[in-house]
This record gives sequence, structure tokens and C-alpha cells, in this order.
Amino acid sequence: MKTNQMKYTVEQINEFGQYYKEGHSLKETAEHFNVNYHTLKQNLIKFGFRTPTKKLNNQRVPQITYFDVIDTHEKAYWLGFLYADGYISTTAYGCSIGIALQLQDRYILERFKKDLGITGNIHNYKNSCKISFTCLHALNTLQNLGIKFDKSHQEYNIPNIPSEFLNSFILGYFDGDGCITIKSTGYSVVSLCSNSKTFLLDVKNKLEENGIMCRNICTEKREKNDLFTLYLSKRNNQIKFADYIYKDSSIYLQRKYNKFLQIPR
Repeated sequence: MKTNQMKYTVEQINEFGQYYKEGHSLKETAEHFNVNYHTLKQNLIKFGFRTPTKKLNNQRVPQITYFDVIDTHEKAYWLGFLYADGYISTTAYGCSIGIALQLQDRYILERFKKDLGITGNIHNYKNSCKISFTCLHALNTLQNLGIKFDKSHQEYNIPNIPSEFLNSFILGYFDGDGCITIKSTGYSVVSLCSNSKTFLLDVKNKLEENGIMCRNICTEKREKNDLFTLYLSKRNNQIKFADYIYKDSSIYLQRKYNKFLQIPR
């Protein structure tokens, strides 16, 4: 009996793809693994092991190599954003990578789509918008950079990227899971939150290496996963934080940037 075409795991598809890349034909690969020829072909295209010769589901699905080398502030920003708001979901064909945001932030997803060369559409759902793509190469690359399945239930660290781009990585994370509030009294609160205390400790250390002082990490006890929050202490550190994260980036959430402009200098 042939393998159920709707139940291939990421590991299986990776194995099929590696065998195919060794120089075996589609027919040889299908026979070797005892899988359906046409389903194999579709999966190899969908996960970036084979260049499509025609459209798949009415669109081309190119291999995404954007994150192979983090050598620009834009790449570091998007990696940080994926650390915060990105997700990996299991589909019938493997796993897709996506971001879901408030509808008012759709322009950020338009830029994400353009920078990565994603061919899929951005979908609106009431007050939210979402984009996702499927590429096994990109999935493996992002996992190597520290993005995990079910990351809301795991500890993780800041990725090993060049230190010159860390400020943009933190900006991307802040745009995803950071908050700035200006009270009616003019008092400002700036924070980053995560389900990983280890990650926030890494961020805290990096900020303090740059002279940006933070409070101790606060813990909010929850039924499933504790939530950890890192606060920037005092107005002068909030200003230093803004100067640090925004100094090199051409991408950011305008609504958060505008709030930083309200902090008196």
C-alpha cells in the first residue's frame, strides 16, 4: 500500500527531497519510497526541492532563501518579527510559516511579502490580516535560527546573528510583542513580553550592554504558560531604547514609532 498522500510529515518530505536532489528522477524517487508520483511532484515543488514547470494552485511557489544569511537590518527585523508574531502550522502537505496582525497593520505584511518574494495573497479576517507561505528550505533555515514549533510553550534564546543587526532584530520583536503606552498624565510605559524568560534575559543583557537599563523581569502566572515582561525603567532609558532600535531600520510599525515621539526629550 502506498503512503497516504495527505499524511506526509516534514521529515518524510525532506527525505524525499534529499533523495531527489541526489540525482534521482521523480519516477525513481516515487518508486523508492513507494509514494504516488503526482503527489510527490506536488510536494517537491511546494517545499522548494523542484522548480515548477507550471502553476501550482494557480500560483508559482519559489524557494525562499531570504533568511539564509542575515546580513541586512531588514532581514534582522523580519526575523525578530517572526520570533514574536510568526507561527508554524501543520498542513496536509507539511508546514506553513505565517504572520497574523491587526488589519490596520496590513502595510507591514505587504512589505514582508515584497521583501521575501512571497507569491501568496494577504487575507483579511474581520479586524485581522494574515499571510502564510510553504517552503521547506525556509522552514529549515528559520528553525536553525531558533524559531521552533509551538514556541509559545518553549524556552529559546536570541539567535546567533551579527551583533551589528541586533538592534533591528529587537525592533522587529518589539513591533510584534512589545508595547508602549502614554498615560493621560504623560507617564510612559515601554515593555516587551514573551513566554520565554530565557529570551527576555538575553534581550535585557543586550540592552544593558548598550547602556539601556531595564527592570527585573516580571512574571505573570497563568494556567498553561507563564507570561514574562521586561520593562524599560525611566524615561531616559526609554528614549535610549528608541534611539537604539530605530537607528538603522527602514521598516517599523508607524503607530508605535509615533508614540515614542510623544515622550519628552
